[in-house]
Amino acid sequence: MRHDLAIHEADAARIDAVLERFLGDSSSAAVLLIDRSGEPLALAGAARTLDTVSIAALAAGAFSSTAALARLLGESEFSVLFHEGAKESLHVSIVDDDAILL
Repeated sequence: MRHDLAIHEADAARIDAVLERFLGDSSSAAVLLIDRSGEPLALAGAARTLDTVSIAALAAGAFSSTAALARLLGESEFSVLFHEGAKESLHVSIVDDDAILL
């Protein structure tokens, strides 16, 4: 089931400010806010140079798969995923019922 999420202009500006602050505080190269279906909602930093549509879709799919694993283990969900590579890492976290932060 898909629920479209509408973000008003004033809220979008606040979200952008929070993402920029998070970018600096976390020393991340990029920050991406997506909805649970994988649609990009907002981005900051080097995310502007990445294939954010593909990254968002794949991250949402991975989170959905992990939620199924959590249920099999008796959990309602796992709230964080972490992928670590030789050069890059990806931290994926639930924001609320509608959004995921990468």
